[in-house]
Amino acid sequence: MKKYIFIILTSFFCYTSYGQDFEGTINMIKKTISDTSYITYNVKGEYIRIDEFDKYKRLQRYFLINTNDKSVFAINPLKKMYATLPIKNTNNENNNDFQIIKTTHYTIINEYKCFQWRVKNIKQNTEVSYWVPEDDFPFFTDLVKTWNTPDKNFSFYLMIPNNQGKMPMLAIERTLLRDEKTRLAVTNISKSELNDTLFKIPTSYKNYQPAR
Repeated sequence: MKKYIFIILTSFFCYTSYGQDFEGTINMIKKTISDTSYITYNVKGEYIRIDEFDKYKRLQRYFLINTNDKSVFAINPLKKMYATLPIKNTNNENNNDFQIIKTTHYTIINEYKCFQWRVKNIKQNTEVSYWVPEDDFPFFTDLVKTWNTPDKNFSFYLMIPNNQGKMPMLAIERTLLRDEKTRLAVTNISKSELNDTLFKIPTSYKNYQPAR
């Protein structure tokens, strides 16, 4: 009986720690054919801040995203301005155009055991390979759905079934002839408590909405 209770309690605590919200900072590097940039995610519950830096690691802009109310703000710290980005449909791609393969190939990235998932679209002459850890990052799928960037590393990800909470440690976009187009790699993950001010627009910034 004691052994049975121990197993239940162990399973409960493992499930709780595995599924709890991530809070902290995730650093990434993005390489394309012509450029290199750096990206930082600051995550606190439903609040996510995405900082984008140029190749010299100078902050160019950042986004404030709330995955609960689906709001997205683009902020330009150089001009001290911000804009509300319109909410778009999650994905209007034709699912029949995609071939999805979840392989058993794995590698170790940032001390995480990551399995390869591949998404191919012949019409778009594109295949994206994702290296996905077994660990959950609960915020990630909701982030991709809310942000809805046209970047194929993200739009192809939404085609994968049962992707909830699975954040790739590495995503590589290639042509069907295997020419690499983009590479997005996680370089560091730091769990820590973040200050709420990170997720607020400075009161001195002006709201700019372009004419439609």
